[in-house]
Amino acid sequence: MPTLDPSACAASLRAKRALPRIAWALSTMLGAVGGFGVWSHDQCEPPASNANATPSVLRGDGQLWAGSARAEIIVDLPASLAGYGPAREDATSQATPIEAKTLALRAAGVSVCFVAVDAVYVTAELQRMAGSGAGCRVVLIATHTHSSISGFDERLAARVATAGGYEPAQVGRLASAIHASIAGALLAMTPARSEVLEGDLSDMVRSRSGGSVDSRATIFRVTGRIDSSAIGELIVLAAHPTTIPKSARVIDGDYPSRLAALREARNGGVTLVVQGASGDASVAPTFAGNWIQEVSSRIDRATLRQQTTGEVHMAMQTVQLQLPLPEFHGGAFALNWLVSGALCVGNARVTTIGALDVDALRLLLLPFEATGAEGLRLSVAAGASRVVSLAEGYQGYLDTEEAVAARRGESRLQYYPSSLAKTVEAAAATFSPVKGEALSRRTSR
Repeated sequence: MPTLDPSACAASLRAKRALPRIAWALSTMLGAVGGFGVWSHDQCEPPASNANATPSVLRGDGQLWAGSARAEIIVDLPASLAGYGPAREDATSQATPIEAKTLALRAAGVSVCFVAVDAVYVTAELQRMAGSGAGCRVVLIATHTHSSISGFDERLAARVATAGGYEPAQVGRLASAIHASIAGALLAMTPARSEVLEGDLSDMVRSRSGGSVDSRATIFRVTGRIDSSAIGELIVLAAHPTTIPKSARVIDGDYPSRLAALREARNGGVTLVVQGASGDASVAPTFAGNWIQEVSSRIDRATLRQQTTGEVHMAMQTVQLQLPLPEFHGGAFALNWLVSGALCVGNARVTTIGALDVDALRLLLLPFEATGAEGLRLSVAAGASRVVSLAEGYQGYLDTEEAVAARRGESRLQYYPSSLAKTVEAAAATFSPVKGEALSRRTSR
């Protein structure tokens, strides 16, 4: 007769006894996940519409005044990085300063402060903090570097996906630098003149989805009216700042910071580098040579499109729009359902878009990462010269209705359904026409 191994029998008995506990643990976990999904979707109930569909307008016609300043954002190392998804790394060193930079403009009592922040995006909370007691209409814009600090967004989905655990001290550091740069720019105000230039980067940027890409470098530059000294320049281009890999584990402003530093060292003043319709745009990997040096060189050779001698028309328009219910399609059905619910937790259902005019230049300000194709449609709807993404908040990607319906390219990561594009286009069309003939809205393949 075969003999029984007592140890094997004991192990088998323990396994049988463990099965109910394992089943209980799995059912508890699934129940918790399901409960979270149900609870989070309860947060998605559409509120009573409180969006103001009529644009609010600030206008000023007169002598242009301008000032600029920068302030460094203090980094406490090691620091968690934002921008490369939930598997975040801690930065153990810092390669470049990360800063808040302000270009302040005033005409006939209307003051607007452009503030570029070396961050992957900015939140509506930071926008409110920046504007509180600032003395100007603040337009807060992220440079979109993916190698900056995290911890500044308290929304649930953002904590998991991008920005890490919420740290009020981190928000305080950002807000302190933003306020310091605004105060410095307003203090430095002087009579100024402005010009708009356009450079060609068609061989230096590419579309990651194979669609159209806005390959221009648009430069808005202000100099002293009396001595022509450099005050500042705002550079809009479309290319994701992801040239610093996550594995480097370093705080780095990526190419926006390095391009700005190069321009400032050569020309003086303060340079702000922000994103156009860059949702599906990247630095072209086939470009041979120093990308940053070449971009700066092409800016130096850019074509003059508009010039003022000091007297300008300036207008800032904003309009609110009601966001649709989140509808994420970046994974399997169950994951999409959970993410769609999580996107409702702590996220306002109303957002704001804006349009800033300086004579014939109109910049359309969006809290989205617009793709090249959708950026062109929005420019046409708003009569805008250029889209500026990641302004005054963050609501994810914005692709064309057709791309979202087909789940092509970046649209798979869009937070909202295909109807979002039409909603934003309709809001953009409510802005009053730009004074004179708007500067062109060219894109390339």
